[in-house]
Amino acid sequence: MGCGASNGISMTDKDERICDLTTQDGGVTEVHIRQIGKLGCKDLILEKNNLQVLPAGIGSIKTLTKLSFAENSLQELPDELIQIAGTLTILDASQNKLRKLPDNFGLLTSLRTLALYKNELSTLPDSIGDLVLLEELNIFNNKLIKLPPRVSNLTSMRELCVAGNKLKTLPSLERMKSLERLAAFGNFLVILPSIAGLASVKKLELYMNQLDSVGEVGGMEMLEEFNLSSNRLAQLPAALGTLTQLVSIEASKNQLTELRDDFGKLTRVWKVMAATNKLTKLPPSLFFMPLRTLDLQGNQITEIPETMAGCTTLTTLLLSSNQIRSIPELLLGLTSMTHLTIDGNPIDLSVEANSSRHTRLEYHFRIAGTKFIGVGL
Repeated sequence: MGCGASNGISMTDKDERICDLTTQDGGVTEVHIRQIGKLGCKDLILEKNNLQVLPAGIGSIKTLTKLSFAENSLQELPDELIQIAGTLTILDASQNKLRKLPDNFGLLTSLRTLALYKNELSTLPDSIGDLVLLEELNIFNNKLIKLPPRVSNLTSMRELCVAGNKLKTLPSLERMKSLERLAAFGNFLVILPSIAGLASVKKLELYMNQLDSVGEVGGMEMLEEFNLSSNRLAQLPAALGTLTQLVSIEASKNQLTELRDDFGKLTRVWKVMAATNKLTKLPPSLFFMPLRTLDLQGNQITEIPETMAGCTTLTTLLLSSNQIRSIPELLLGLTSMTHLTIDGNPIDLSVEANSSRHTRLEYHFRIAGTKFIGVGL
């Protein structure tokens, strides 16, 4: 059971030394903290208490390994947190009103996980580079314009989320050899540091920035999900076809004029999103991949390669708003398809072949109970 405000402090079930004081009637006071200290609490949860300051005495709980005061109204952190630097491995200060961190924040050298998302931070202290054991850092949705260069020292990092800020570039990431996820979407990035050496990264989220290039990616041999949507890219990275672990490529809302012709080497990709670009044709090798979802809406594509006929895994094909003038017969052979759109193309249904194929597609999708958006529908 949780810790009661009026009946003293109790541990959670099985005496796991977890003290949960979430949403306490009357708030959390120094009295609660003194009681917790006597119980040898390991995890202390003070979430959703409308706290503007942390109650005094937390620094005296020498057994604490996790401290969470998310969803409160704190504007700053107390200096006494440094008193538990030797044991504290998880700190969750997300969804507060923090404007800055103490200059000596880097003394919390035992931290493995640090959550600071949805605050009002405009800078981070240089000392954050001293948190060399840190594996997860989430500073999503703050007001950061730049990151300290010493972030490069965080060589234990596995998951780094700097999304939703105002960053124009990132510090060097080359030493983060264990990094598995980099989330930097929703910034103002115009240039990236070298990412080719990030051989452990599985998920790379760079969408909603201002990038016209991402540089070399050939060494990212573990990359599975690559999201570059809503940037300014005129072409995809040259070594994309060597990333054999890829399963998803998202590059919608860019300025792509072509897709790479070495897609045939990517035997695991099931999703390609390339809507709202400037594509005029498709490489035949695109359909050598085991695609299930392909979004090509809002381009200038004039025809579909015959190789699509062999893409029998395809279930979703979005071709709306292109320059396709005739409905290819091969679409009728893709019997696994459950969602097809061809509206917004200059397809003339007075042409007998188009009319016949359109009617047959309508019938197939209606009988199957699946979704077809055709010409004039």
